[in-house]
Amino acid sequence: LPLQVAVRCLAFLIFAAAAPLDDASAAAASAAAAAADAAAAFVAGPLETSCADDSGMSMLQRASLGSVAKRSSANDVARKEVSGTGVGKKRCVVIVSASDGALERMRTNARHVESECDFIFGHYDFNQSAYEVEEWYGDLVVLAKEQKFMNKIDLVRDLVQNDMALLKSYEMALLIDDDMDLTKLDTPCFVEWFAASPYIAASPNAPDTEEYAEWDPSSCPVRVMDALTPTAFALKTTHLAKFANMVLPETLGPDGRIECDFGTILTMCRWLSDQPSFVPGISNACAFVDKCGSALHDHVKSKRSEEYMQICARNTMAYVTKRPAYMMTQLQKCD
Repeated sequence: LPLQVAVRCLAFLIFAAAAPLDDASAAAASAAAAAADAAAAFVAGPLETSCADDSGMSMLQRASLGSVAKRSSANDVARKEVSGTGVGKKRCVVIVSASDGALERMRTNARHVESECDFIFGHYDFNQSAYEVEEWYGDLVVLAKEQKFMNKIDLVRDLVQNDMALLKSYEMALLIDDDMDLTKLDTPCFVEWFAASPYIAASPNAPDTEEYAEWDPSSCPVRVMDALTPTAFALKTTHLAKFANMVLPETLGPDGRIECDFGTILTMCRWLSDQPSFVPGISNACAFVDKCGSALHDHVKSKRSEEYMQICARNTMAYVTKRPAYMMTQLQKCD
């Protein structure tokens, strides 16, 4: 086999772990295909042979350009505390970096999850003013930043450095891309389950919008594995600092920001749980929660430049080569 094909096959075998127990999972298949695509692209450019099936869309086609940074005023935060709907009054905070193009979707998401979650926003297009006129924004947003971070992990890194007290006032953070639709997610179910669970991180089922189907109660309600979907996952706030610190320095651009965050998801679960892959069994750090509905991926930003794809391939390969001891395994179980 040509070298790039061999690398792709090896990567696919390593990361096919996210395949579901009982049905096809777009998020799982894309995770496996992404690792394979990235490793091969890094080694030898365009691929001629595929080791993934046709359902395994590349995560490199599913990147989300996130970003962040301008803070709510102290008076605004104080007003929310007095009203009883602000800082620390809920168990969950949604962290999302969005442009004004996502305003309608964010409005719908916010009203859908408002009983359980507050919001921390990043505005990477420097157009926070488009959101500030919205009533829900004043009700639910406890912090907003207006800077050009490239993804939600960079936003979390900034928050951990500057706003850790705020993060700790919540039990969990739900990190989403701004092309995720949360209206099919049973938020009370997801928040209640995750808060009571032993897991560090969890993803809801996250299919493409056109592939959404109601959960079959006869199937596994929670799939435990060393995998998450990168487009929507929740973290216990006790582990946000470790999450922020897992970023490899070589994946940062000249400005100190992450140019593409692909690769992080491949090592995240075992990194967060301090369980290298040679430790027998599953790390039991992460799970897919199918029983609480779905977060739907609209793929608004699925197409990227060739240059961006190459950066993602390079960064993914960095995690494959620098963190091999923390790579996800193929094991999974039903909880």
